[in-house]
Amino acid sequence: MAELVQGGGEPVNNGEIRVLKALKEQLAGEVRIVPNWTVVHKESLDECDAIVVTRDAVFIVETKSLAGKVEIGENDFYVDGSKRTHPYHLTHYKAQRLRTKLNNALPWFGQAGRVEAQVILAIQPRSIWIDDLMKGRVIGTGVIHETIDSPSYRVIPAQRGKLSGRIDEVVAAITGSGKARERDKYSVDDYRIDEILLEIPEAGYARVFGTSLLTGNQHDLELFSPMSGATPQQRSAWRIGTVRPAMQAEKIGAHAALLSPMAVYDLDDATIVIVWPIREQRGIGALLNDDYEFSVDGARAALCDLASALMHIHSAGYSHGGVNPENCALRPNGRGILNFGLNVTKGVEGQPGDLKALGQLAGVLAQRTGDDVLGAIAADLATGSLEASDVFNRLTGGEVVVITAEQSLADVFTDLEPITPVGDVTVYAATDAGGARVAVKVLSGADSSDPETWREYQHLKNLDSSAVVRTYTAGVVSEGPYMVTELLGGMTLSKLAKQGRELETAEKVSLAMQILSALDAMHPDVSRISGLMATGDPEDEASADELRNAGFVHNDISPENIRWIPGRGAVLFDFDMAGSSGTIIDGFAKPYRPADLPVDVAAPDADLYAVGAVLHELLTGLLPYEFDDAERRIVCIDEKIDSGIREVLEIACASESSRRFRTALEFFDALAASGIEFVDIGGGDDKLERMHRINELVRGGEFDAALELCDDSWTRLRTRIEGLLSVSEGGSPVLLEVDGVELRRGVTDVVNDQNSASTRAHATATAFHYQAVFPTGGYLDFALLVAEDDQGPDIWMAGLVEVDTHPRIKRLAQGLRPGSQLVESDPQRVALRLKMAKLKPEKGPDWSTAQRATESEVTAAAGFDLGTTLFRTGALAYGTHEEAFGDSSKMRGDLCVVFDPTTESGRDVAAIAYFASRVMALWRTIK
Repeated sequence: MAELVQGGGEPVNNGEIRVLKALKEQLAGEVRIVPNWTVVHKESLDECDAIVVTRDAVFIVETKSLAGKVEIGENDFYVDGSKRTHPYHLTHYKAQRLRTKLNNALPWFGQAGRVEAQVILAIQPRSIWIDDLMKGRVIGTGVIHETIDSPSYRVIPAQRGKLSGRIDEVVAAITGSGKARERDKYSVDDYRIDEILLEIPEAGYARVFGTSLLTGNQHDLELFSPMSGATPQQRSAWRIGTVRPAMQAEKIGAHAALLSPMAVYDLDDATIVIVWPIREQRGIGALLNDDYEFSVDGARAALCDLASALMHIHSAGYSHGGVNPENCALRPNGRGILNFGLNVTKGVEGQPGDLKALGQLAGVLAQRTGDDVLGAIAADLATGSLEASDVFNRLTGGEVVVITAEQSLADVFTDLEPITPVGDVTVYAATDAGGARVAVKVLSGADSSDPETWREYQHLKNLDSSAVVRTYTAGVVSEGPYMVTELLGGMTLSKLAKQGRELETAEKVSLAMQILSALDAMHPDVSRISGLMATGDPEDEASADELRNAGFVHNDISPENIRWIPGRGAVLFDFDMAGSSGTIIDGFAKPYRPADLPVDVAAPDADLYAVGAVLHELLTGLLPYEFDDAERRIVCIDEKIDSGIREVLEIACASESSRRFRTALEFFDALAASGIEFVDIGGGDDKLERMHRINELVRGGEFDAALELCDDSWTRLRTRIEGLLSVSEGGSPVLLEVDGVELRRGVTDVVNDQNSASTRAHATATAFHYQAVFPTGGYLDFALLVAEDDQGPDIWMAGLVEVDTHPRIKRLAQGLRPGSQLVESDPQRVALRLKMAKLKPEKGPDWSTAQRATESEVTAAAGFDLGTTLFRTGALAYGTHEEAFGDSSKMRGDLCVVFDPTTESGRDVAAIAYFASRVMALWRTIK
């Protein structure tokens, strides 16, 4: 039995008691356990439920009591569908810091010692799924011995026993500079509670002031305790109502003059935590009661800010429902801020009420200051003749919030740090008057009266997308005009590549889709513009011009202008060259701009091509073209890219604009239908969130539900899912069953751009679908595809979509595609060359490739008499090319089957051959 180190803290809940008991009983007597310990670092405190020291390693233990449906992925952690802070990640950071501390305290530890993060579930959840990468890192109490004790499952053999005889020395180093953990009354996973601001026990509510242990930032936290004695339905309704404001705030997006919740998550005991910025403002109602003296300029500025916040809410399709002197406040710098409130609702029905309430506030401020401008605004709002944007434009002239030019930048901002000086443009990191860190772009010497100076600001000020840098305000100081945006973290994609940090393929594709979703919001509606221009009606042409000017183009998308921010994903910034479609810009030829477009014209096509080029470079390290002897670009899409994505990039990066995607939505839809696996990279983008959910539904076989989530405009994706639905529905004949794997005949449909078996390009092909259904419930959809052009018929096999399959089978719809090679003769007699899927262990446990094989090899791998089955089905010949086809060429020894692709039985022959040489050849290696 392991020994507890004296001086540690006491467990505070049943879960910690249970885990501590299991650690003592299952671990060897030489093991030391330091319970409830705080490791003191120079600038932080790491609170640990327990620290365990064995002969193999030091383990920091995080205890979790989770009773619901638990899903623990590599990066995501969900309980009953609610996303939470990942317990392993937080503990891993603590382990890294403790390792550094022990390296400094014990000179030998750096070579011999290891510090590991360990999450232990105190109770068995109702249901649990753990990603393979998390197994061993997250465990139940029943496997503590084999996971932690010596020899430890978590420690590689070469490291085992390195702390033998030195356990007490390590314990002394840990406890000599730490202290027993002092439990806060309110314990929040990754926050240190500094002060209790408000407590209402009977309502289960508390508001506290806390510091993030991860970032060091300080926030206000609201804690809502669950209802005691409530039914599951009541608890669910309570939770939905409690988190609704935070969920709505996420949909509406951040705004400089709107105090919004920053995050929401659940604790293990079902307490809900809502994170807010520090609230240092005073309500205007309280100020009025205290006879606060408003100046005319101060009152106008406050009302302008409140109108700007309300405009932001209304433009997102929401109503505030609580515009009153208590929710309207002044920040320490005198600027206005609107509290998000509890009455925000989806829909425009409450917007007139918001405007009327804003008018009443304007009236009160007009009386206090005697300002006729505020009085006129109040009167017009009372009649319902103004929108929030009208109020904002009246108070700002429709352009910018102008600070007196006699003031310098240092008068308006503090902590100025230049980060990107470029000629007459300098970007500073700064702290604004409200205490927020922002980026300030100063255009030295620019003419503030020139509309061109404010072009970037005007384009961005009303754009709300997580994938675009958020823009707050603009003004003029003595140094020149300036624009204020959020201060972005993360790294540019180019810097990420230089540092060798690699994203997963699914992250790269999701990143491109996130940018395309933002471009869909930015770009003018090309399809509608084309329709209006085609009518020849002057009024329609005028409407087309309005639409064209309403949208804008980035014009300079590249890895340098995209940041990757963990938890938010891709963010597009640097809109210096942005312009309305068709306008002339100061352009020049760039590697991410299509060669067939004029370099000085703003065009949505340029942005779409750039996204394709950036994605190709992310996937391969190369741009999607080469140069011929005349220095002309030749499209060159890397063959190593998964074929579904490769086909999309062939369109996106085509040399002629007529062959490329016309809109961001078309490009987005094509990536969605490519069959690649998507991941949730954060950011709260509605399209990506839906796509992630659709992906989950498709992989779960819930095709009807997936179709309900699809936009009607996602034609490629809908076609793919409808095809899967048709194949999966009853009535598909079972052609063959081997080792529990069924081969079914599916539907026939027309698919787009599926040819990757030859250099011939086809717009569409007829697909004869088949499905390999596995005992595990997953399946692979593959097809015999037929197309025809002026060169004659073209026929090939392709794995199209896999759902919930083993990684080796997944390769059939990706790396091993297009399947077996077909050798054409005449339209009624085609030879299918039977290359066989074989594992390549030197490249990885699931890596495979297609190689030549003999008849006996294929039959042995397939698990059934392939020759007899093929002849019974309708094969015209089977054997080597020489035997079956009279072929005396270099392929004479290759195995092949000859069939008639114009008949159903002939196509079944091809499907059985693919099923045997590819599907079963890999499936039987899994067992």
